[in-house]
This record gives sequence, C-alpha cells and structure tokens, in this order.
Amino acid sequence: MGGHGLLALDWHSGNRSVLMDHELSGVLVGLTLATRPEEIWRALLEATAFGARTVVEAFTAAGVPVDELTAAGGLTANRLLLRIYADVLRRPLHVLDAAHPAALGAAIHAAVAAGAYPDVEAASAAMGARHRETWRPDPAAPPPYDDLYAEYRALHDHFGREEPTSCTASAPFATAPTTPPAPVDQEVRVSGKPADQAQLHHRQPHRPVQRHRVGRRADRRLRRPRRAGP
Repeated sequence: MGGHGLLALDWHSGNRSVLMDHELSGVLVGLTLATRPEEIWRALLEATAFGARTVVEAFTAAGVPVDELTAAGGLTANRLLLRIYADVLRRPLHVLDAAHPAALGAAIHAAVAAGAYPDVEAASAAMGARHRETWRPDPAAPPPYDDLYAEYRALHDHFGREEPTSCTASAPFATAPTTPPAPVDQEVRVSGKPADQAQLHHRQPHRPVQRHRVGRRADRRLRRPRRAGP
C-alpha cells in the first residue's frame, strides 16, 4: 500500500482523461538500486487507480455524483488490482459475471434493434450479466491511499497541466554559423589536407536545443517510431 516508495504516472500512450493529451509520457519516481520488479508493478497498478480517481473527482466537481462503480473485462481476474481500486476510489466496486462484457453489450443493443425487446432497459434485464462480487473499502480504517494520492495529483498537475519548458543553448550552439558551408565542387581543406585526402565535412547550421521535460513529449524527435506496415 504505497510502502515501496514509488509513484508513477501511467501515461505510456498519453492521457485521455482528464488531460486529453496524447503527447504525455510516463513517469516513475522513487527508484533505487534496491527497488524490486514487483514493486514497480504495484506502483503502476496504483497509478491506474489514481488516474481513475482523478476522473471520478472530475465528474463529481461537474455535478455528476459517482456513488459506485462496475468493473468488467480481463483485469477483473486480478484480485490485487480490485483491492487497490476499492481502497483508492473509496466506493463499492462491483465485478460483472461476464467473460466478454463488450460483446454482451453489443448483443443487447442488437436485440433491441432486431425488435426482440422494446428498449435497452428491458434487454439488459433479460440478457445482462449479474454482479459476481463486490469489493468495498474498509469503512473502519482511515483512507489508506489519500496521502499518496495527494502526491500523485501534485505530480499529475505538474507534468500534465503546465506547458513544457524549453530553452536554447548559449551561443554559438543556438545560432547558425555566419560562414555558409562550402559547395561540393569547391576545394575544401581538412586539417591542412585537400578534400580528396581527408574526410569531407559539411557543417550544418546548428538548431536550437530543445530541453525535454519529463512527462511531456516537447520534441517530435523524442516520439516513439511508428511500426512499419506490412
């Protein structure tokens, strides 16, 4: 429960809610030589729960109360994840008894479209999955993740809401050279030797140096290369 000393932002593919910024990248804070792999794994699980709490709090701030949540899909097989979510969100977490809830939802809407049921509510009552189990936070214990969540929000807002900072290097690296590169057909001497006896170097104008802030892809060159198609 946060005892590993790690804190993560799970922005491996950007952040959809609430920042809506696909340029964001992940952050892992608190690594030491003694950090174990399972501690990193748990910190990432906690980060997803903290992200879900951020979304829930955004709904609440907008006047849409969230009293309970429903979990579905393959991740519901991870009981540690369900325990973390219940403790972080501080709300009942119902787990659907359905192996493929997305396909089930599509079938419910298809049944309504085909006229088998008058509306989605009726189709859901007849075809929908029931709750397999419910995870609840311990009401007698103080909220265990509140302090860690406060640290997460500070990290979240610092790297996600602020504009990336960039600076340029001091001269001469930030400015282009005053002497243009020599044409290829012009004799160039390198270290006192003609070009045909030494490696020919063409000096390219220097570009401003982009300082990349952790948590944001400020420079396009730092983006992940796209995988080539077949």
